[in-house]
Amino acid sequence: MAQPNKTYRQTLSGSIGAGMSSVFKPNSRRYYILEHKVTSKYHRAGEAQEIIVDQIELGRDSHCQVRFDDHFSTVSRHHAAIVKDGDGWKLVQVSKTNTTLLNGHPVRTEWYLQNGDEIQLSINGPKLGFIIPTGNKATVGSIGLTRRLSLFRQQALRPYKKAIMSMAALLVLALGIGGFVIYKQDQQIKDNSKLLAEAKEANANNEKLIEAQKTILENQNAEIDSIKKIKPREIIREKTVTVTVPSPPQKTIVVQGGGHGGGTTKQTEERGRNSSPDPLSTISKCYPSIYHITAIPYLKGNDEPLKDLAWTGTGFLLSDGKFVTARHVTSPYYSNDFRVIDGIIHVSPNANDGLVLAQILYNVAAQSGHALIKFHCVNGSGHSIDFTSDQVQDVGTHDDIQTLAKTIPLDEGMEIPAGTKIRHGATGAYDYSYVQIGGGGLRANRNLSTNLKQGTKLYVLGYPHSIGKGQEPVLSEAICAQNGLSKEKGSLSGTIMASNDNTESGNSGGPILVYDNGNWEVVAIVSGGTYQKGRFVPISMIP
Repeated sequence: MAQPNKTYRQTLSGSIGAGMSSVFKPNSRRYYILEHKVTSKYHRAGEAQEIIVDQIELGRDSHCQVRFDDHFSTVSRHHAAIVKDGDGWKLVQVSKTNTTLLNGHPVRTEWYLQNGDEIQLSINGPKLGFIIPTGNKATVGSIGLTRRLSLFRQQALRPYKKAIMSMAALLVLALGIGGFVIYKQDQQIKDNSKLLAEAKEANANNEKLIEAQKTILENQNAEIDSIKKIKPREIIREKTVTVTVPSPPQKTIVVQGGGHGGGTTKQTEERGRNSSPDPLSTISKCYPSIYHITAIPYLKGNDEPLKDLAWTGTGFLLSDGKFVTARHVTSPYYSNDFRVIDGIIHVSPNANDGLVLAQILYNVAAQSGHALIKFHCVNGSGHSIDFTSDQVQDVGTHDDIQTLAKTIPLDEGMEIPAGTKIRHGATGAYDYSYVQIGGGGLRANRNLSTNLKQGTKLYVLGYPHSIGKGQEPVLSEAICAQNGLSKEKGSLSGTIMASNDNTESGNSGGPILVYDNGNWEVVAIVSGGTYQKGRFVPISMIP
């Protein structure tokens, strides 16, 4: 048989394209095994290396999927390649200085491979066996998902690791996911309609709030008028006259700024005999129980972190030893970048399409039990708490699971198949999670959390945008906007609503505190914002 004479060229479809197909459509793809016959720094003798992409390189360069160390001096940095050709594979000579042998014969350009062939990189160089699995092991589907994802990283992504600094940037560059933004025009129309509906509802709520405030003001004016009508003698006859001791001179109290850029807040208070100290002068007692959270996702069985998918939040310790935060801080099923509605993916206008694809892939991996998130939590004193997503207690039974209605085409003939399940985390009062750590923390007032009165002052501690990490948490304030819990459906159901929004990114999962009878108590968990109002999960949801 004459040797083919096609020019070898590394392509994206041969590595990333084939790797994606092996992850999503494994039963339609065949693979082969390279059996290492000598021990090197990166492989041991007898190791069977499954190859699930259509194109790999062998050599000493760090980009090569089958790599040898510098001990093998006759192996070139880019020595040879194995490329899929139709239903088979061929061995390609790449090095211009060192030869490649197939069954002892030198390969001048390229040659087709057969099951059982022996490949040798230069005379006296390392040898590998070429094996094509058969029977029920013939397709990539016989390899578990965790292993497939690991092989995808090692084989599809390795050739481009210097050019691409992050997983998201890699997916954008390698896949050219311009076509991934599905039905953009249709999405814009629906988004505009939704915004209009939300604006109308917000306007209606504002009108209700204005009417309520008018009613309160009218009641107060009526009460003042009734007091004015009472004669001084009637007051003396019906009530005991109390003599008030004059207050001492005013005193200025300086309170250290709780994370507000390290500044100070001056508050002036008249100190009477029965007056209580300013609440903010004692809130620093809560600081040791507030933690900045860094969440880093992994794939199980793989020690390399997916740093570009990492996020942050806030958590806190309760007196019963529970470490509490929002569920969207500990779960991979939440994203502001995309949403699946009626089986169609809708991407947020300013979202990075590559990052969206990475989130979708991790969402699918998590549903299959192959995702692991590691949490590192640090308070202002440097004390740390570490746990994983396997230890988290939360409520997933209320999540929304959507099924893709249509296959989503990507570049290079790849696709996300119809029928893929995408999970969206539940909102409302179910946005909470906790880990039993042990040790004391803040006191929870579960009864008060469901019976707060409109106008109650609420205090928020957290790390918005990671500000204050490793130092004091940032303090902000809110006002309870209603009596009791919200009875509205959806994301507001069963939550505490505040009249101002203190839910910047990173504050999520932090405690909502009240000052009651000289004590600081937790009544809620920061969840999010709706209609520019804070949305908090009552602490009564924590068992």
